[in-house]
Amino acid sequence: MRNLILLFTRYGHVILLLIFQLIGLSLIINYNQSQKEIWVNSVNLFTGNINKNVQKLTNYGSLQEKNDSLARENALLQEKIINFRVFDKSYEFKKYESDSSLQDYKLIPVNICSKTTHLRNNYITLCSGKEDGLRERMGIITKDAVLGITTLCNDSFCKAMLVNNSLTKISGIVKTKNYSGKLVWRSLDPRILTMTSVPRHANIELGDTILTSGYSTMFPYGIPVGIITSYDVIEGQNEYEIEVTMLEDPARVDMAYAVDYEFSEKKDSVITQVLE
Repeated sequence: MRNLILLFTRYGHVILLLIFQLIGLSLIINYNQSQKEIWVNSVNLFTGNINKNVQKLTNYGSLQEKNDSLARENALLQEKIINFRVFDKSYEFKKYESDSSLQDYKLIPVNICSKTTHLRNNYITLCSGKEDGLRERMGIITKDAVLGITTLCNDSFCKAMLVNNSLTKISGIVKTKNYSGKLVWRSLDPRILTMTSVPRHANIELGDTILTSGYSTMFPYGIPVGIITSYDVIEGQNEYEIEVTMLEDPARVDMAYAVDYEFSEKKDSVITQVLE
């Protein structure tokens, strides 16, 4: 109480001045229309700027959630495209879309934690693992093209070798000719693949698109791989050696999709028996 009295004794005139100013300001605003409009507009502008900044902070905080939601929506759209591409074309799309039993492929959105793109054997680390539905030997794709294959998974993370890895082998098909071959990375250029085992009578043309053949369980049919930029017949053999420029630059990718094929184990089992 004593401190309060001392405060008023020392600063009483200042406090009274502020009180009278507030009372005067209130009377001016309430009994003068033009000043009232100026005050209301000023307050609205001030509070609007505050709300705008608060909303920016709120949006920034929920940015990851929105990105994850968008990735899931994109995955569902990509699933429909992939499954319809491998589905019997004699069926109507509405029947296909309404029957989930006809959709064998599922896509799992994944973020990339780290990667190498300058080595002979390049890998990426995915920020998802077995708890998210991932496993070894799953294809990794982007919205535009093929990216790699998972090789090792634990509960929280997965390692995947990129397409530009000397150990990676992918079965591809020439879109306009329907001839298949093997895609490997031999070049020093991280975006140039080599396709072999395509017969000489295939009449290859520059600009043809190379797609995944769908023969393996890792990639469905029709995922773009790259464009033919050069080709030549291998000396002493009756097949082409084709240079394919990848559509996707692995160095620029930060999110992708893991391809989950429902019948992968059954198909792999049959393929293994045939090879043996």
